[in-house]
Order: sequence, then C-alpha cells, then structure tokens
Amino acid sequence: MRPSVYSLLACLALTALACVGTPAAADDRDICGTQSGDLSLAACSRAIETRQYTGRSLAQLYAGRGLAYLARRDLEHALADFNEAIRVDPTYVRAYNARGIAWRHKGDLDRAIADHDEAIRLDPKNGYAYGNRGDAWRVKGDVDRAIADYDQAIRLDPSNEYTYVSRGDAWKAKGDLDRAIADYDQAIRLDPKDAGPYSSRGVVWKAKGDLDRAIADYSEAIRIDPKEASFYYNRGIAWKAKGDLDRAIADYSEAIQLDPNDAGAYVNRGSALGNKGELDRAIADYTVAIQLQPKDPDAYFDRGLAWEREHRLQEALADFRMYSQLAPSEPDGPKAVARVLEELVAK
Repeated sequence: MRPSVYSLLACLALTALACVGTPAAADDRDICGTQSGDLSLAACSRAIETRQYTGRSLAQLYAGRGLAYLARRDLEHALADFNEAIRVDPTYVRAYNARGIAWRHKGDLDRAIADHDEAIRLDPKNGYAYGNRGDAWRVKGDVDRAIADYDQAIRLDPSNEYTYVSRGDAWKAKGDLDRAIADYDQAIRLDPKDAGPYSSRGVVWKAKGDLDRAIADYSEAIRIDPKEASFYYNRGIAWKAKGDLDRAIADYSEAIQLDPNDAGAYVNRGSALGNKGELDRAIADYTVAIQLQPKDPDAYFDRGLAWEREHRLQEALADFRMYSQLAPSEPDGPKAVARVLEELVAK
C-alpha cells in the first residue's frame, strides 16, 4: 500500500513560515507542521485556539491536525478539519489532496477522485495529486486510469519511491508481473531501507513461482522492519509452498505474536499443522480464526476437514454445513456434506 498519509505529512510541513503571535503559539505552529501523532494533534489544536492565524496559515493548521487524525484513522475528525481548511482557503491544494485520501479510506471513491481532480486543476504539476488519484482509481478497479496517473506522477517527480510501488501494485493487478518487479526494483533503488517494496516484490516472485527469491525478499523486509507481522505471514506462505512446514509454522507463530487478531495467520498455521498430522493443534487454530472472523467460510471448511480426519463426523458435518451457508456458490461445501452423511450412514 502506498503510504500517502506519510507523503503528505512531509508536504504539509509548515517550514519557512513567518512567526505570528506569541513564541509559544509559534512553537505550536512549527510542531503542528513538523511532528506527528498526539504531539502534532495537541500542538495544532493549541495554535488554532489562539485565533491568531488566518488565511493560508490557519488552513495549514487545520490540515495538519486533519492529517494527525487521518494517521489515527479518525476519518470523521480528519474530514471536518480538511473541510475547514478548504473553507478558510479554497485554493489550498494540499487540503484537497488530503481530503481525497480521507474519502478513499472511507470508501467514497468518487469524492476522493473529485478532490484530487480539484487539486490537479489548481496545480497541474502536483505529482502527489496524480499519485493519490491513481490510488483511488486502482481501488475503484480502473487499473488503466490508475497507471496513467502514476505515469504522470513519475514524470513530475521521478524520485518518489511510493509512486513506483503503487504502479507496481497496479501492474500486478493487471497480471504484468515483470513490469511490477521493475517498478519495485526502482523503488528499492530509490530507498533501499524501506521494507515495503521488498515485501511487495516478494509477493510477485511467489506468484511467478520463484520461492527462493520471494523468501529472500521477505527476509530482507524482516531484517529492516522485524515488527511487521505481514512480512512473516507472507514468508510463511512461501515456506509452506516449498514444503518446509516447520519454518512456515515458525513464521505464522511470529506473525500471530505481533498481530494476535490476524485470523488468516491462524488459518494458515492450522493448515500447516494439519499437514504435519497435528490435528488437535490445527483445530485449535481454526477455532481461534472463527472466533476472530465468524463469517470467514474457509476456517469452517478447513476445521471440518480436520474433524473428519479425526473421525468426529458430527463436528465435521456442522462445519461443512456452515461453510455451505457462508459460501453458497462453492461446490465443495455440498460435496463435503454429502460425503460425511454417507460416512455417518455407513457407521
């Protein structure tokens, strides 16, 4: 995922601005534009409450606070602040860009695109606006328009690694894996200390069947950022595909330790344990996955298979029936139900 919020944080830094009001207020204004998280949020609020700022300066404060809310995924407060920034200064490009990102996270892609359109109208050379509009087009499913926007963003700013990652994701969505790898390669060249492009490239190597390269990329991502659960999860998938179940289980376990609410990690660890014949532990993992995501059909199906292998047919039947209810278009559910019913009759 392209970290547009963080790109914008850099863009909205309130550097080289004249100090207005008391030194304390000026300090808060600087902190609002240069820091992040609770520190930025509090400083922006204090500076706004002084009522000493107007026009673009006040708009920047609202936008800065909006970005702090956006980083916390507090979309309602973020949107309110971006709205106020635009009301105070209707020509403030970065507020439109930031509000577009908030709309995208909220799922309102048409409004997101409209805001990025306005940012581009106001500043046709703003690469961030093209890149963020590309993100909205990609989420909307229009990958060709997304790529066109990423192309323009790269022409305007060829040093922005995030745009290459986003375009790589779009090429991957189109099935053009070689172009995806080329874009991830460029992102890594621009910033070899960013773990994300290594993981993204690893996903593509896995899709191409090159498991060793996939594992190497996931391992590098982990070396750079050992606290990111998804890197272990993805490497676990690659180890399982290679048939190394112990290493797969170890990676899934690490992913679970870092993110105990990731149902997928429990399902995948359960599958690896089941392949090793450790059915009780597999069932325990599937059960946790179901508790976390009771509407996920795959955990029921996999647990049903484990119950069936343990000859606990009533439990297997219940899980296969639940799978059939949650995934009515999948033929495996009714087949499994019929098979278990035959086994029960034969007993």
